[in-house]
Amino acid sequence: MRVAGKTHKGRLGKMRGKLGSFVTRALRSTPAVAVMSSLVTVALFSTGTISAGSIPGADGILYAAYNLQTGVVRLLDSPNAEIRTGEARTSWNQQGPQGPAGPQGPAGPAGSGGGVRAYAQIGSLSSGSPSITRAQNVISAARFDTGLYCVEVDPSIDLSKTVAVVTTVGGSSDQAASLAASPGGCSYVASPYITHNVQVTARNGSGALIDPRGFTIVVP
Repeated sequence: MRVAGKTHKGRLGKMRGKLGSFVTRALRSTPAVAVMSSLVTVALFSTGTISAGSIPGADGILYAAYNLQTGVVRLLDSPNAEIRTGEARTSWNQQGPQGPAGPQGPAGPAGSGGGVRAYAQIGSLSSGSPSITRAQNVISAARFDTGLYCVEVDPSIDLSKTVAVVTTVGGSSDQAASLAASPGGCSYVASPYITHNVQVTARNGSGALIDPRGFTIVVP
């Protein structure tokens, strides 16, 4: 007399055995899939209990033992886990080796030079021929009257869309209390150069125009 439950289990066992034998033989047919064959065999037939949280280990390495005769591989939960007679240890890194460097990307656009398009230190203001030092994109500087100067910058700079910053240099007692810059404000300079000039005025604490020792101008 057959018991239905036992008959059902027996059939599943036979199917499992046939499926496992078929997959193992098929995968072992070429050396390139020998490791895959062993892993499938592990999935089908391993009866050991391994903690999933320990594979791979904290170091990212997977540890295993393989049968020296059959090549069957089973995972270990630690590098010091006990192995069986006829087995040898092996391991591999979960992360593969670093790949080669990629090709160099295209060159980026030219920078803006730190956001400063023109600057200069203007000195010798009372002489009538101001000096220009430490300059970039500043072409000339002129004194038209006491405390009144005009600085010409490179024509490529559109002064209608920017501001200019001026500060005094030196430390004498007659230094200007305030400086003002007006891009394109040198109205007494003939066109078409008017838009490439910055008018600078220097006044003392009483509001009178004076000639300071010098000033620095920056056009961002």
